Amino acid sequence: MEHNRQWEQEIRRSQMRSSKVESGNAKSRVWIVLIALALIFSLAAKGTKPEVNQIESVELTQVNQLPQLVITTTYPATYSVYRPLDPVRVIVDLADCTIKKGVPAQIPVNNGIINVIKLSEEKSASIARVEIGLDKMMAYAVSRENNKILVNLAPDDKTGSASEQDLYGGGKVIVENKSEEPQAEAVAPEEELAPSPGTQTGSTIAEIPSGKVAGKLLDIIISELADRTQIIMVMDGNPPDYNAFPMKNPARLVVDLWKVKSLYPGKQVMINSQGIKQVRIGQHTDKLRLVFDGSENKLPSYNISRQEERLILTVSQSAEVSVPGAPVLAAPLPEAGPAEELPPAAPAPTPGAESAGPLPGAGRIKVLAVDFKYTPAASIVEIKTDQSANYEKRENLKDLVFSLVIKDASIPAQLERTLDTSEFQSPVKLVSSFQATLNEVSIVVNLNNWVVPEIKQEGDKILLSFPNPGAISVAPPVAGGEEIAPPSPAPAAIAPAPAEAAGQPVKIETLTGYKVYTGTPITIEAKNLDILDALRAIAQVSGKNIITSDDVSGRITLRLENVPWDQALDLILDTKDLGMVQYGNVIRVAPNKDIQKAQEDMLKSLQAKEKLRPLQTRIIPINYARVEDIEKQVKNVLSDRGKTEIDKRTSSLIIKDIPEKIQEAEVLIKALDTRTPQVLIEARIVEASLGVTREIGVQWGVNYNAGPAWGNPTGLNFPNTIQTGGAVLGGLINSTDSNVLNTAGAQGGAMGISFGSLTDSVSLDLLLKSLETQNKVKIISSPRIMTMDNEKAYIQQGVTIPYPPALNLATGAAGGQNWQFVEAALRLEVTPHISPDGSMVLELKASNNEPNLKVVSGGAPSIDKKEAQTQIVVKDGETIVIGGIYKTKESETINQTPYLSKIPILGKLFQDKFTENSRNELLIFLTPRIVN
Repeated sequence: MEHNRQWEQEIRRSQMRSSKVESGNAKSRVWIVLIALALIFSLAAKGTKPEVNQIESVELTQVNQLPQLVITTTYPATYSVYRPLDPVRVIVDLADCTIKKGVPAQIPVNNGIINVIKLSEEKSASIARVEIGLDKMMAYAVSRENNKILVNLAPDDKTGSASEQDLYGGGKVIVENKSEEPQAEAVAPEEELAPSPGTQTGSTIAEIPSGKVAGKLLDIIISELADRTQIIMVMDGNPPDYNAFPMKNPARLVVDLWKVKSLYPGKQVMINSQGIKQVRIGQHTDKLRLVFDGSENKLPSYNISRQEERLILTVSQSAEVSVPGAPVLAAPLPEAGPAEELPPAAPAPTPGAESAGPLPGAGRIKVLAVDFKYTPAASIVEIKTDQSANYEKRENLKDLVFSLVIKDASIPAQLERTLDTSEFQSPVKLVSSFQATLNEVSIVVNLNNWVVPEIKQEGDKILLSFPNPGAISVAPPVAGGEEIAPPSPAPAAIAPAPAEAAGQPVKIETLTGYKVYTGTPITIEAKNLDILDALRAIAQVSGKNIITSDDVSGRITLRLENVPWDQALDLILDTKDLGMVQYGNVIRVAPNKDIQKAQEDMLKSLQAKEKLRPLQTRIIPINYARVEDIEKQVKNVLSDRGKTEIDKRTSSLIIKDIPEKIQEAEVLIKALDTRTPQVLIEARIVEASLGVTREIGVQWGVNYNAGPAWGNPTGLNFPNTIQTGGAVLGGLINSTDSNVLNTAGAQGGAMGISFGSLTDSVSLDLLLKSLETQNKVKIISSPRIMTMDNEKAYIQQGVTIPYPPALNLATGAAGGQNWQFVEAALRLEVTPHISPDGSMVLELKASNNEPNLKVVSGGAPSIDKKEAQTQIVVKDGETIVIGGIYKTKESETINQTPYLSKIPILGKLFQDKFTENSRNELLIFLTPRIVN
């Protein structure tokens, strides 16, 4: 405001001077006033400084009974988040921000999840830090709402009850852009790998990196190096999520690849190297399980890493295998003030190895400083330690992130920070340093564009030199030192393919299956190129050592563009009838006939050695299978000198052979001697019948008597008496009975009328009948039977009917010598087979045979048979109808008097009508259940 007062005084003086001017200069005075006002407003605006972004408050609340930390700032802040693990805590760094006076530097909580909240400033980098101390491993999510940053904590689902397992995985880094609009958080891919035995308990859970997720295992490659062995699992994309955990008794390492199917032709791969005997492959519905069996009582040191479309397990008995540390960043990082500029350092790349070799006698390393230096030629990240360090580098081309992991090291809390270098004309955008695991410090460099740094180690310093834009860089190697040229008959031009083409696997179908090429793509165009020059060029691009025999010669003309180097090598060798054998990093090239002869000689030598090797004896108990069946299978894998014996008393198999064959036999026995699942089959046989019968009609009877007893003698000696009578429609009139009308046998409803003379010599009888009968029957039979997989079983209930020898069942006549027995029973017969997907194939026969006492032949009843025999597929616990019989019967019977029944209307008086309707239904239900 002092500037404002000075300018006001200057205006007043100007006005006094201007008053002395003639009145004709009034227009000039107006212009002077306008200019003065403009200067006043500009100085006032210049003197007003914008308010600095500050942390206004830090408040701990609860959302859904889970803690939520609310960080309120003056303006929307740019932040980065990571989770160091020693001790467990979550750190939020706010760029270009300070802490407002009055906000406490430490807030004790001690609620069982959070123990303390600390606030601090990194004045050199203009960063405000909020550190959330945790009592146990927690998952976290960070978001921004206007000028509030919300940190939500929840139990970590990946670790379950054993939260300490996360102590050996890398932390996550979540970064948000500096834009005023909220953006989606980008989480770096996290990879948690198992260190050597004794450093980790429980499972290791690894998350998938960005890119196409693998769904198939294509091949397993064994690569034996000097002091370690690599087991390479080749897939059709980036390795997916996996769990890895060691187990004891016996020692083995289990790796579960989620949502992966195996296309590998075998179920096991013999390794016998660096303490690993073999790998067994098991397919499950939701995962592929790989079990690496140890050859001793404990597992060797191991490490699991990803490399493009490969998951690599490295094992070693003589050296500690390095474990990858924290994940790399996957999003833009916040801006901060410029880093310190120091004099340039001479870069000197460290060629060859992926990680520096172990340092004998080195103790726990302390990181003393992490600085950034900018020079016109390069941007240098300098890491200073208290002694020479062992490190490992990692590259993430997709996310433009380079990371350096320092082994067996620790870093002070004040050095766990983020340096923003975005204001420089540098490929380096941000440098983060933090304690990734208990024994590893990660230096993560986020790049604006991908450049390969030159790494130089000078005693207790590690220098990462990133060439700046416009600086001189080394061109990629070419064959024979020639320049890359357009297609022409000139000498060959061989160069690596563009960077964006690298890392894409090529899958080729061959006669034996699929082969995946994962080498760096190269372009070769040449005419009459010497075969040795072509191999030399491939060696330069691949980094492999190639040795050729004297018989490798000739020239070749080819044009390959963006072809993986390993595929180009196969094409060149196939064209010249050459073959190769790889020993670690060395490839031997020779004619196919020489390689085949060498392999045959090696095989003969191995066979000769086997014949001289001493035999061992192993006793293997058999638990579930029959020893005789197991012995037949084991004999197929033994050598010519191998023998087997059976001890039936202990159900054991005695094997005598060389150790390798005994191991193969043990693997086979372990796969075959398993508990057989059992199946409970429940059947329901339901029979239902419904019948209705009706009878309606008229029955007549007449009786005539002549003789002295009835007052009308015949007048003859013979016949002296005459009696005639009977029912016109049959059965109910008895001529010898004085009661000629008999209604006792009429069921339902009946009415009789009798007409007769006084002397009872003539009588006429009439019977009216009306009858209806209903019959309902329901029978449910429920047999159950339990049996083992692929074993036939049956259950039966019923009677056995004896037939005497006097009865021939075939003819119904007398004959035969012995009694015969026929079964009339309810029977269920089934043979189950459980398929891998949990469904069952059932071969079954269900029958319900009953004696029929209504149909008798020679005194013996007939047999009513109801049977169903079929083969079905049904799921566990599912009920299915396997068959049914539906029978309908309708009958009508009319008894009538001839001629009289034909009289219209009156003919009904001489008819008796019987109607029968019946329905019978048989259904068979089946429900199988897998018991174990």
